[in-house]
Amino acid sequence: MGGLLQGPIYSTTAGTHHEDKDVTLSYDDLRRGRYSRSYHIYCLTTVTCERRPLFTDITVARLPVHELRRLHDEDDVIFLAWVVGQ
Repeated sequence: MGGLLQGPIYSTTAGTHHEDKDVTLSYDDLRRGRYSRSYHIYCLTTVTCERRPLFTDITVARLPVHELRRLHDEDDVIFLAWVVGQ
């Protein structure tokens, strides 16, 4: 993959977020020390860029819903639950 993630890096401590520093990380840097296991449960959380309220438009809110359904229907993942909100 080899892509880069640029911008502020946020760390989580006891549920609070704080900006550490502005850095650039490669894909390999982000994957270092991580692994995934088939048939394990994962909790994923994402936000829109700069937390923009994109999902107030129902047409835009349906985009991730359709993609999540497609992944599930193609047996790429098994979702136990998911939420799209603002």
